[in-house]
Amino acid sequence: MKKAKLYKLYEDYLQNNPQKEYVRNLHFDEWGREESSYECIDSAHIRDDQILRDENLPKHLTTEQLYKLDEKYNHELKWKILESDVTEKQIELFEQENDITLPKKFREFLLGYSFLQWRFAPKCAASGEFLRITYNEERNAHRVLTEKEMAQGSEANVLVDFYGICNPNGLQHYTDEGWESSDLVESIGLIHLGVINREEWLFLDCETGEVQSWRHDEIALEAESKEEFDEESEMGYFWFKDFDSFLEWLFGMTVYDFARGLEEQEEFYQSHH
Repeated sequence: MKKAKLYKLYEDYLQNNPQKEYVRNLHFDEWGREESSYECIDSAHIRDDQILRDENLPKHLTTEQLYKLDEKYNHELKWKILESDVTEKQIELFEQENDITLPKKFREFLLGYSFLQWRFAPKCAASGEFLRITYNEERNAHRVLTEKEMAQGSEANVLVDFYGICNPNGLQHYTDEGWESSDLVESIGLIHLGVINREEWLFLDCETGEVQSWRHDEIALEAESKEEFDEESEMGYFWFKDFDSFLEWLFGMTVYDFARGLEEQEEFYQSHH
């Protein structure tokens, strides 16, 4: 997704979800620790806040420092979108180390903007076959849809914890030591993008560019090749033909339909094999 379009996607998301502009929506726990894997955050995200004009902010803030600062100002701090600090050189090094080529649309995302959100609740078409639960973001809880809601064709929200780009952490989500990078990236060419409903692992396939999720017990994590992985893994759940399609759903521009997703997946595989 080109940079201008990506920025508009983020802006439209904030316009439709104005509460997300606030630092307090970073999901701090009761001790002021951020629940995501961010270790520190570029203070430029909040430096322009007028209420901070008398504060001498360091270049980077730990999540604990950020929480205390936000608390000091009654949790009214807002943040802004920054350009990503990921460089072409970093991407090239990542590709060389893992012997892969990142899909163009994912590369554009990495070089785009640092969007300080990681928890989303995109919509799906509820289905008795595929989806009967919905996620309430305010309560941070799931519930089963009623028969009436199902009969009315209600939409359901799913919980997506997404590993985006956060200055100055850059590519840390994709380069941390562990199976996400050292095993699946090197042997199969899969980038771990996040988790859906706390149980489905979301991956980008660097070979095809598609994005797909699997339940943790239906994915061949021990596979040593792409062929072995494809053969031993079950059929994935959420499926997108490319990274941009996934982003558009994540940021609320589309509603995911499982039946249509299966059709598109079949069409995609027929055209690529």
